[in-house]
Amino acid sequence: MTLSAADCAALAPLAEPWFERGVTDEEFVRAMTGQLPPEVLHAAGLARRRLHDKLPPEVEAAAPERRPHMLLECVVCRDPGPSEALPGGICRTCRGETPPRPDPCRTLADAVHAHVDELRTINRRRERKART
Repeated sequence: MTLSAADCAALAPLAEPWFERGVTDEEFVRAMTGQLPPEVLHAAGLARRRLHDKLPPEVEAAAPERRPHMLLECVVCRDPGPSEALPGGICRTCRGETPPRPDPCRTLADAVHAHVDELRTINRRRERKART
C-alpha cells in the first residue's frame, strides 16, 4: 500500500490518537496493512477508513493503588487494632475502658447504604460512558 507525502500529511492527524492510546509501531502497521485486498485502488481512502474504523478504545486511567490496611498491636496484651484505637500503643481494655457495644442493626444498615452507593456510582459511570 503506497501513500504519497501529501496523503501521509493528511492522514497524520488521524494516526495520532492511535499512539496516544498506547499502540506500538508494529501494532499500527499490522492494523493498517493486515488483510489487504489483492488490489488497492485508493490507498489513502483505505488508510483513512481503517484509521477511523479500527481506532482502539481509550486506555482507562489506572485505579489508584490501594495501600494495605495497617493494624498495630497493643503493647500490653498484643491484641491487634487500628492506630486510632491504640493511643500510646495501648488498647481500651488495657487502659481500663469498656468498649462500646456495636448496634448490629446500625452496622448492617451502614453496610447496605455503602453497597448501594457503590452500585449507584458504577451505574453513573456506565451511563456517562454510554452517552459518549
